[in-house]
Amino acid sequence: MRPLFFFISLFAAFSCSQSGKKQGDYSQMAFSLDTVMVDPGEEILFLKGELRQSILFKDKKYLFNFNQDDHSVERINLDDLILSEKIPFEAEGPNGTGNYFHTFLAIGEDSILFSGYQGSGIFDTEGKKIKDLDFKKVGSGEHRLNDDEFFVPQAVFPGNPELFLGFIRNWEDKSLKLVLVNFAEDWVDKMELPEFDKLKGLYAEFSDGNFLTMTGPDIYLISVGDKILIGNNAYNELFWLPPGETELTHYSYQSHITEDSKKGKYPSQVDRPEEVQQISRKIREEISFGRPVWDEENRIYYRFSYKEAFTEEVPSNTFSSSSKADVYLTIFDENLQMIGEAPVPMLEKTPARHFAKNGKIWIFENIEDELGFVRLSIEGI
Repeated sequence: MRPLFFFISLFAAFSCSQSGKKQGDYSQMAFSLDTVMVDPGEEILFLKGELRQSILFKDKKYLFNFNQDDHSVERINLDDLILSEKIPFEAEGPNGTGNYFHTFLAIGEDSILFSGYQGSGIFDTEGKKIKDLDFKKVGSGEHRLNDDEFFVPQAVFPGNPELFLGFIRNWEDKSLKLVLVNFAEDWVDKMELPEFDKLKGLYAEFSDGNFLTMTGPDIYLISVGDKILIGNNAYNELFWLPPGETELTHYSYQSHITEDSKKGKYPSQVDRPEEVQQISRKIREEISFGRPVWDEENRIYYRFSYKEAFTEEVPSNTFSSSSKADVYLTIFDENLQMIGEAPVPMLEKTPARHFAKNGKIWIFENIEDELGFVRLSIEGI
């Protein structure tokens, strides 16, 4: 076993790109939009999930979208904008993924991780299971996962398909642990994340002993570009786990066009379930910071932020999507230094599933029940 020990290194991220441009030089960014459609042939693509369970491999030629209706994977060719094929996956049996799963990740160049309460496994892109994964059998002693610890793998370390990263959450005290599980070297490391305690003021819940409804911040762990990034939607910050090192580095940013955090300090316990939805709306009306995406062509990261707006027509006791949003775009260089930010008035709602390809940001759009992408281009970069 070779556990890792982590330390937090804090510093403010002052912006300066390799070209010598200072923060704010991109405040006059010019944007343009175009829309492309995917030809599904005779099939009906699964769009109800808004591509939330979809993955891209490194070359970004194919988007793999999981179809919950028939338990298949839709292989979509993004170069030719066509559905290449539908790949049937089994829910049960020796090649079973389980009926329900929470993790759907690209592994290496051509494998997929399915992970859920019914187990975890790695599959090829034709639907056959390559390997069973039992995270609770890795490591020993106090470094092993306990029976009551539910590990949710959310990323694979770049270049190491045997090293999985994820969170263990304690929903009672709202605490969080970062966990690394290395199958090849048979060790597990758990790291407390007290830096996320400040998010506790953004949780609200109602429980009557039988029914629980809750709202809380989005905390993510992603493999993007060649980096493992951890962040949340409430603070203008990023955490980076450098490859081959044992320090988690924290970047704190200062925006000139939005607030740098949500206000927080909402009641954690409420008397009616409707109050949870109402608090959720108030939180979403404050600034939210999205997940960064990597543009390998321009060697930069994009991150949307936004403030949602709700109309009176939307019932106040639901978690419905907002009708409009003020959207902003922040650009970071490959060293995670902020090099520009600007409002994006051409986008009038919260960006759905998106990624960078061919120097543009592709944003999912359901256009009359057909799969489309709105592509945002930025001049001058």
